[in-house]
Amino acid sequence: MTYFTIFISLTLMLYNCKKSDDDSSADRHKNDSLSHVQSIQQDTIPTVPPPGRGLPPGQARVEGTVIAVSPEPQDARQTLRLQIRSILGYGPSTPPIPTGDTLDIPLSAEQDTLTRGTVIRARLHHNVSFQKNGKGTAWSLINIE
Repeated sequence: MTYFTIFISLTLMLYNCKKSDDDSSADRHKNDSLSHVQSIQQDTIPTVPPPGRGLPPGQARVEGTVIAVSPEPQDARQTLRLQIRSILGYGPSTPPIPTGDTLDIPLSAEQDTLTRGTVIRARLHHNVSFQKNGKGTAWSLINIE
């Protein structure tokens, strides 16, 4: 009895599959949708260009005035005192720098040619470890633009 039921159900399934292949309504629907796609107008909204590369995390671009360049007594490195005139950009998770604030930034040997009163554009990096320890400065100079 079960074999007979299985045989009948398989026969009906095969018959229905064969019947749906012979139906041409799917082709007609496909042709209708293609004609609809060809009649659509072109997009008139201008595409927005991708954004430029931003600053890395913890960095800021600033414009500032050199107040002084002085040596540190413990290791004879130069320290730059920079008064911030404007902020040109921040990277993600960078703490804000108030305009008009004065930062003490250590200089390397190749960066110690700055003179008092000059306006510079620079990239700064925030030093989280120095700020937590209380030793050193919170900002370091990456480059002068």
